[in-house]
Amino acid sequence: MTKFLRFGAAGVAVAAALATAPAFAQSNQASADARAEILSALTLEVATGTTLDFGAVVIQNTASAATLVMGDDGVLDCSDANLVCSGTTDVPVFDISGGTANKTVTISFDSTSVNLYLGGTPSVDPTEYLVLDTFTSDATLNPAQNNVPVLDPYGVQTGTVNIPAYYSTTLDGSGAGSFTIGGSLHFDGNEVAGVYSGSVPVTVDYL
Repeated sequence: MTKFLRFGAAGVAVAAALATAPAFAQSNQASADARAEILSALTLEVATGTTLDFGAVVIQNTASAATLVMGDDGVLDCSDANLVCSGTTDVPVFDISGGTANKTVTISFDSTSVNLYLGGTPSVDPTEYLVLDTFTSDATLNPAQNNVPVLDPYGVQTGTVNIPAYYSTTLDGSGAGSFTIGGSLHFDGNEVAGVYSGSVPVTVDYL
């Protein structure tokens, strides 16, 4: 109210000096809508009893490297001539819960590779660890996009950015979803016999 009275007094002063000017200038007002959406926090867990298990492997020629591939569909590719595979295999099932219904979430691997250590104990000895990499998922694979325009708040392009390929899945009506993963396990051929283990960190977030 105080601000309006000050403006009115100034308007009268101008009107007295310039008889042709109106006492008050016309004002226009518009309102913009504002909104924000709060999304439910996501919970990610590995289903009980599931794991990325390559089974048992025999390396026939210890002087040659070999690769074992576990598909995200649970199919083990043991076609490498230097390997003989046996035993039970498995892939982990990741369950998403607590999310916002029908929203799309991205799935990312925190590292491009991880090491599986003999007895689960970290070691720098190359005969006591295996490298696991080339992770895949049965979720939707979105291809990489290059030279995507970057716009400022006024819609003016300020540059470009390359978006790498990523996996995603859409939550159901209850805000839940699930996916599996696979990967490639590499052998140098001279690893010590025993059980090798490690972990594959995975992150989900809203798109």
